[in-house]
Amino acid sequence: MAAGTQGLCARRPCFRRPSQCRQSLYQPQELADKAGVKKNVTFHTARHSCAVLLLTLGADIYTVSKILGHRSVRATQVYAKIVDKKKDDAIALVDNAF
Repeated sequence: MAAGTQGLCARRPCFRRPSQCRQSLYQPQELADKAGVKKNVTFHTARHSCAVLLLTLGADIYTVSKILGHRSVRATQVYAKIVDKKKDDAIALVDNAF
């Protein structure tokens, strides 16, 4: 972690909307183009992917909620449902193998 950034997310959301930033340093389509991603990537899709990735990797829903700047954990539960579906699909792979 860079010096002076420790605890930054505790003070304010880390993944703010571009309209909330004075200077937009985060350009998702530009990054996608550099990575060779052929799909259209918007701020919303990048934010959604980040939330799903964090939950899939085991981050707790409260923390993800705060990173996204949600006022309520309820808003973040949409992402948790996607992760639960992915888990169900993974178990189905084993079921289908036998």
